[in-house]
Amino acid sequence: TAKLFYKKGALLALISRDIKDLEALVQEGRFEAKRTFIFAGDVGVEKDVVKFVGQTVRKFKRVDVLINNAGFGTAGRVQNENRERVQQEIQLNVGALVDLTTAMVPAMVEKNHGAIINVASTAAFQPVPGMAVRIVDPDTGHHYDDTRRYIEGAAGLGAADRTAGPT
Repeated sequence: TAKLFYKKGALLALISRDIKDLEALVQEGRFEAKRTFIFAGDVGVEKDVVKFVGQTVRKFKRVDVLINNAGFGTAGRVQNENRERVQQEIQLNVGALVDLTTAMVPAMVEKNHGAIINVASTAAFQPVPGMAVRIVDPDTGHHYDDTRRYIEGAAGLGAADRTAGPT
């Protein structure tokens, strides 16, 4: 998705725990360094999100589109799931979505311009044995999106869900 926006002329701000792949894209010439901001951080950690957003806005002076695409899924019987791993899943799949959105929206509202795209799994629309948390996460994200769209519509912002299929 970032590549498509880049081809249309967008400036990119990319965050990853391991930025080697992102740096390689710039070094290979797929993304120009002056149009791309790369940040080493974890979207599941609120202080990383705040720092990333602040540096992005300082560099580009605006945010046109936020794409929430981070997430993972656990699978297995509920009684056998690792509680710590499930909490990490919820924090990344729901908490990071809320943290990034909350941090980015003020910059969009200030310019009366921007859009948010949340990428989720089709698992949100159906029961899948052994994937209770994986199903709840995207469903929670969809409901969050509905509420956020209502609030942000008045500010001239756009929002969309993109369900990419099984993820």
